[in-house]
Amino acid sequence: MKDNDLPLLSVCMITYNHEKFIRKAIEGVLRQKTNFKIELVISNDNSTDQTHQEIISATKDIPSHIKLAYYNQEENLGMVPNFTFSLESCKGKYIALCEGDDYWTDPLKLQKQIDFLEKNKDFVVCCHNATVIDENENIIKQKKQPRLNVDRIYSSQELKQGAWLLTLSIVFRNNSEIIKIFSNSESLFNSDMLLFSILGKYGKGYYMEDIQPAMYREHSGGVWSPRKNDKYYILWHRYQLEKVLQRLHYKDKNVFTFFQKRITDMNRELHRNLYLLDQKKRKELNKDYFKWNKIELVRIKFFLKNNLNYLKLKLFS
Repeated sequence: MKDNDLPLLSVCMITYNHEKFIRKAIEGVLRQKTNFKIELVISNDNSTDQTHQEIISATKDIPSHIKLAYYNQEENLGMVPNFTFSLESCKGKYIALCEGDDYWTDPLKLQKQIDFLEKNKDFVVCCHNATVIDENENIIKQKKQPRLNVDRIYSSQELKQGAWLLTLSIVFRNNSEIIKIFSNSESLFNSDMLLFSILGKYGKGYYMEDIQPAMYREHSGGVWSPRKNDKYYILWHRYQLEKVLQRLHYKDKNVFTFFQKRITDMNRELHRNLYLLDQKKRKELNKDYFKWNKIELVRIKFFLKNNLNYLKLKLFS
């Protein structure tokens, strides 16, 4: 593909069993008014409902400035691998994110964000707010981030330390190094926060109040919705994420120290509440722990091996 044929921006849209919502997500992209080319990358993670048929129907008539790249996966990859696949498929200079159960409302959203990033090279990402709705379009919360009502800057360090940006609102620079680091990182549940932290290594972030809030949907089929009241599940996954982020920023003393304190506090909290978990959940958490902390497993194996050798010497000497 020639450089002048490349899109300036790619929209990364992952979906799984979103038959009731995917059309609105796609229409929010198709309504965008821009003076540049857009690539819409949709990766359907082998949905078992009518999501595929809805995508085909919703993308029959596409504006001339938008090119569709649709991937209907033959097997279920899982949320994070599907997200990684989609990111790696994006060809644009910039990437915007919107999952199949969310949607945009401002037709000038992408134009405003690209104009800002084109003029401000020291910024790597920009974002805006969202309204929380349920599966029937009823408003749950007018602003997902109610404290934000004016433009603001996120420092590079804030991003590294896990600044809370709304995934469906961001546009960021498509840096091959960023995508590579993300792709090679552990397959964590909180993949969006991992991405934001990586972005912080390359620049600052900017919140834009003048963009109409997007629609963030909470429903029973959502990734976090069934777990939002499970304190221990969320705490455990956040604990694992922050250990990964600490390793990622080991050269940055301030960020490393920040995560060291957080990890210590969270580890203490986990141990304090461990007795409340049933045996099945404990086994699940132990399995996850060793999956994400392979070095710990190596140490345990080394310890057991050496102690067994020591016992053998004692028994047979």
